[in-house]
Amino acid sequence: MASSGKRYWHNAQLLRLCASFGIVYIHLEQAILSLGVDFRIFESFRIFTDSFLVLSGFLSVFILSNSTRTGSDFIYGRLSRIVPAYAIFTLAFFVFKNLGMSPENHATTDQLIRSLFFIPHAEGPVLYPTHTLLPIIEFAIFLGIFKSVFPKNGLELSIIFCAILSILGFLVPNEHVVISGYMRDDLMNLALGGTLALVVKSYEHTFYDNSDNLTSLWIATACLFIFAGFSLAIARPFLWPDSIRMIALGGPALLIVSGVMLLDLCGLSWRSKKIDMMCDLAFMVYLSHVFWNIVAEKIGKTMGFEATLFLLLVTPAPVLALSYLANRYIEKPTVMFLDSPRVSFSARSQ
Repeated sequence: MASSGKRYWHNAQLLRLCASFGIVYIHLEQAILSLGVDFRIFESFRIFTDSFLVLSGFLSVFILSNSTRTGSDFIYGRLSRIVPAYAIFTLAFFVFKNLGMSPENHATTDQLIRSLFFIPHAEGPVLYPTHTLLPIIEFAIFLGIFKSVFPKNGLELSIIFCAILSILGFLVPNEHVVISGYMRDDLMNLALGGTLALVVKSYEHTFYDNSDNLTSLWIATACLFIFAGFSLAIARPFLWPDSIRMIALGGPALLIVSGVMLLDLCGLSWRSKKIDMMCDLAFMVYLSHVFWNIVAEKIGKTMGFEATLFLLLVTPAPVLALSYLANRYIEKPTVMFLDSPRVSFSARSQ
């Protein structure tokens, strides 16, 4: 087994890709509902958003806990990967909405500026993935700050801080859009993922040289976690639709991610270079799918049941193609440029 610092979480990255496509279908709500799908079944898809956030929290904390990078380097690395691509897609979608869509869908300049600077807006962001991207960036910044100020236990303190912030946002609803926007319950999912990362880091060594019987027990436990997580998520809209989201979906998402991690720790993972390459596109799938979704829903409105169903079935193909182009010509070049010594403000450890 590879050392924890060099570990590549195959199952986690694959789940992240699947969660990204789950988010794609969440945003195809009108097309899916036009097929006569029960809205409650559609609501079950929201588990993918929460799983994506739990995974983001897990990977961020696990990577930082096994790295010699400073907190400021971590923040710079996260922002350099996320912000440039996000800004380009936000600007592109702003032009697309204002030139290619009806007036009621147009975005204002104020919306654009607030979106580019991740300032919550009453009318919503230009690019709707911003809703979940904001807490991901917020969590990364808190991790970096606490890591810098408290080198020994900064990660634990940042996770606690984000959890408290999320609970306060729920318990003390704030009429101010900006303040409440930074205290979303999504932070709890990231905190849960971060907590899981610390647990895995502490007990990962127990999975070395396990007996076959013990490994089989862990695999069975992992499968139980995954089954229970998805079962609870599917049952939610039917049995407890008005329950608190951070519990009703955050808990199941944590179970699913925990199960996936256990399978990875047991050495049971899908290892393929092609799949790993596709997993590298997860962020671009999450960010760029909005263009295809708009086109697909417009086509679906003018065509019948069969055409809409066909569009939904083939959706992964154009989204992957667009994501590949975005990754190759936008994400990778900007990250490489910002990661170069002439741009970096410090010599970052690899």
